[in-house]
Amino acid sequence: MEASAAGARGPDAWSQFRAGCRAFLEASMDPGVQRIILRDGPVVLGWEAWREIDARYSLGLIEGGLQQAMAEGRVSGSLKPLAHLLFGALCEGAMMVSRATKPRAALAEVMAQVDALLAAIETPRDARRAR
Repeated sequence: MEASAAGARGPDAWSQFRAGCRAFLEASMDPGVQRIILRDGPVVLGWEAWREIDARYSLGLIEGGLQQAMAEGRVSGSLKPLAHLLFGALCEGAMMVSRATKPRAALAEVMAQVDALLAAIETPRDARRAR
């Protein structure tokens, strides 16, 4: 997830988090990102080293964004498992887009599903008021 994109859009942490997820998926359309991030990086560095880098940076951004959204009362749940699950969904979505014969159509489908997933974990407005 691109930190600058996540911080540049939205009035609150949850809106910024959602924008960051979309920016990550949009970046998967870039041939350089596809080659370096999604295909060659894990092969060249090896799975363990690649996973460590991903955990430190990408997963760290997801955890940080979720933690802020949780502090705002926009999301509830267990931070680490939720971050790992969303990270997996975003990475697999990006891979799907990068390998699609029609990448724009795949991007639209993946974004719609990620939006639905994020909407499903968002705390309903009436439950936020009750806090």
